Amino acid sequence: MTEEKKLKNEGEELAKLAVESGMGSKQLQVLYKISKTKPMAFVQAFLERQIGRGLRGLTGFVKALELSRKYEDDKAAFKKF
Repeated sequence: MTEEKKLKNEGEELAKLAVESGMGSKQLQVLYKISKTKPMAFVQAFLERQIGRGLRGLTGFVKALELSRKYEDDKAAFKKF
């Protein structure tokens, strides 16, 4: 499978989990904004903080954190989600 197809599939899975778990649109917007402007360590800390708060969308945050760790060295790929 090509890298682009792999990223597309992972992004679709993340989107599905976010919707199913009730992740809010503002939460997604904030995640998108910080992933574009902040280092990956900051993005991961943000995700961990959201998970710790027990907000709606927990499954989506966990998946996003998993992907951020998987693509820690390739921020450009992570931003494509």
